[in-house]
Amino acid sequence: MPRKESRVRIERGLYRSGKVYLACATPMGSRKVVWKKLGAVGLMEARRLRVEFAAQTRRAPAAPARRRMTYGETVQEWLTDQEARVAAGDLASSTLEGYHDGLKRHILPVFGDRQILSITPDDLVRWHRDMQRRGLPAWSKVGTSPNDRNVANRGLKVACREAGLEGVSFHALRHTFASILIAQGHDVVFVSRQLGHANAAITLTVYAHLFDAARHAETARQRLDEDYRAVLRRREEPGRQLGFDL
Repeated sequence: MPRKESRVRIERGLYRSGKVYLACATPMGSRKVVWKKLGAVGLMEARRLRVEFAAQTRRAPAAPARRRMTYGETVQEWLTDQEARVAAGDLASSTLEGYHDGLKRHILPVFGDRQILSITPDDLVRWHRDMQRRGLPAWSKVGTSPNDRNVANRGLKVACREAGLEGVSFHALRHTFASILIAQGHDVVFVSRQLGHANAAITLTVYAHLFDAARHAETARQRLDEDYRAVLRRREEPGRQLGFDL
C-alpha cells in the first residue's frame, strides 16, 4: 500500500501534497477549517484558485450553532482541527500536546459538560479566581503566574546548578521519563496515562520512533537468545555422546 503523503505548507491557506495543491479557509462566524483539493496545477494557478475558494467560503453563511452544544463538544471539534494542522506541518505536536493537557487538567473538568450558552462571564471569573487560589497559571494581569519558566528559574535551575548539571529542562525530563517507560516495555496506553495525554494517539504521534526502536530491540534480544541457546546445545551434545561426564 503506497504511503500517504503529508501536506506541506506553501503559504497562508495553501498547501501541497505530492503534486496536488490544497487550500483551506474558515467560513465567516465559524472556527472550523474547510479544505478543498485544487489539483495538480502550477503555483500561480493554485494561488488564484485559493483566493477564489477563500472568497466563496467566507461569503457562505456559517452553519447555525447547536443551542445544546456543550463546551466539551466544541473543544473536541477545535482539537480535531488542530490535529489536522499538525498533520499538515502547520503546528508542532508539542504545542498540541500542551493544548490537550491544559484543557484536560484545568478547563474540561469545570466546563466540559456545560452547554455553551449557559456559561456566563461570572462563571469565568470564578474559575479564574479558583485557578489563582490553587497556584495554577491564571493569566493574571497582576503579578507573575507560576508558569514553566519562572518555576524552572526558582527551582529546577537551582537544583541543576547544585548538582553540576547543564541543559536540563522540565520538557527534557518529561521526554526522558517517557523514553524510560517505553524502553522498559510498557505499552502506549500505559505511557499515555502516565503522561496525562488525552488519548493514546497523541502519545503514539510524539513517540512513534521510540516505540518502533523498542520493538526492534526486543525482537533482536529474542533472536540472539534463541541463537545462543542453540549454540550451547550443540556444544553440549558431543560431550554427552562420547561419555565425557565423569
